[in-house]
Amino acid sequence: MIEIRNTSEGVLDIKCSSEFEHLDEIVDRSEAFLASQITDDELAYKVVLLLSEAVTNAIEHGNKSDASKIVTVNLTVGKKKISIVVEDEGDGFDQSEVDNPIEGANLLNDGGRGLFFIGEMADEYKLENGGRKVRIGFNR
Repeated sequence: MIEIRNTSEGVLDIKCSSEFEHLDEIVDRSEAFLASQITDDELAYKVVLLLSEAVTNAIEHGNKSDASKIVTVNLTVGKKKISIVVEDEGDGFDQSEVDNPIEGANLLNDGGRGLFFIGEMADEYKLENGGRKVRIGFNR
């Protein structure tokens, strides 16, 4: 199940079951939406990359790929800011318990870089609702 709609000018809402088969459509629709809203290709690339990473984390880590659980996404383009909100229905997590992916022993791990990339590439980000919701912001 996937629902994607423009609820108002500058707003794209997405709701999907926790299945990776939806990721390509989410990326494609987000790219098209941003292309209609902004002209900065580098910023659009970063927004889509981090949106994709947040959705991937919500499906894989949050909802444990349980197709009965939903991931919601809100992408809003304002005059001065672009924001992404991704929320899952999982158990949440404590960010302090996540290993630093750029520390020695963790460098060769396959995963664990999503939050690091979000923290490095976004102008701001915040975890809420026990780690079930992430807010990512970009200044324009």
